[in-house]
Amino acid sequence: MPQYAILPQTNYMATMKRISILFGFLLPAIALLLGCACHNAAHQAQTARNANAIWPYTDKAVLVRLYTFNENYPAENETRRPETAIVVNGAINAKATDTGAVSESDAMSIGKIMSQSSDLVALGLSKCFIPRHGLVWYNQQGEPIAHLSVCFECDRIDAVPPVRYTKTHNTQTEWKEKDIAKAEADIAAINQIVGTYTTVKR
Repeated sequence: MPQYAILPQTNYMATMKRISILFGFLLPAIALLLGCACHNAAHQAQTARNANAIWPYTDKAVLVRLYTFNENYPAENETRRPETAIVVNGAINAKATDTGAVSESDAMSIGKIMSQSSDLVALGLSKCFIPRHGLVWYNQQGEPIAHLSVCFECDRIDAVPPVRYTKTHNTQTEWKEKDIAKAEADIAAINQIVGTYTTVKR
């Protein structure tokens, strides 16, 4: 009949105590790691929701650059209207000049201003639209994913993708003074930000 070694009671108790201590350290560590993972996932989800609520409605943008274009328009004897978009067929307007990157906080401020503005900003407060400033949002791959073509002289901003305006105005009706004042204030706020990076004509 085989003989089995019998673990002394003292050794058995010591082993169980060590296992208990080990689990005592491991379980809180595992719980902490799981808690951090859940918190990070929730934070990322909230960040994505916040980004999708503010123009340009994406969390893929990693860089914003400011451009100037149409600065010398109209040249002498020039009659043809210039290109009015900073991004043409997926590429930066050939006549644009890169003036540098816009800070993350300024880019966020511009997005917030656009998100709560009215469509009078897109319609423009005067008829001429010869934008001289462009803001372009880029993704990780360096591709333009959103842009603003801005004319501070006629108080109009074209946005791609379009702003999801909560209130729209009919061009055939007379606009209220308070709505015009709001549009002017929104454009002036963006003008102030852009003016810290380059000269702004009005």
